[in-house]
Amino acid sequence: MREYFVKTQDYDFGLRLAKKGIFLLRKSQVIVKHYTISYHSTVRIFYFIRTLYFIYSGLLIRKHITNKYFFKILIRKFNSPILLLLSIIFMSYSVYAILVYFLITFLRILKQNEKNNKILLLVFFIIRDITIILGFLFYYPTTKNNYFS
Repeated sequence: MREYFVKTQDYDFGLRLAKKGIFLLRKSQVIVKHYTISYHSTVRIFYFIRTLYFIYSGLLIRKHITNKYFFKILIRKFNSPILLLLSIIFMSYSVYAILVYFLITFLRILKQNEKNNKILLLVFFIIRDITIILGFLFYYPTTKNNYFS
């Protein structure tokens, strides 16, 4: 595992193996189930925002953008930041392009069964997507392990 990936280590590992022709088997059955707080709980949302948690997702995209096995993951897991980036690019043609991003993001939030404030979730998703884009463009972590220093 690459230590500087705080998040997305499993994707990184699997993609590096796939590039070498070794494919991981995903089981559809639940083998282990552990208790965790919902990713959309208020406490966790503020933690993610404060720590820039999703910057590693942008780093994952940059590291594996040329990996042919990454395309399905990119479309499935990172479609929201891609939509934001495209909306920003097309804003030069029409100011309404960014409204498409906000509308689609808000409709996704309404579809979820979370009991959180919908406006808080909208702000969270926007910050998450911006953080992923910034991580893709600007985040270059050191490889030195600073956990025990």
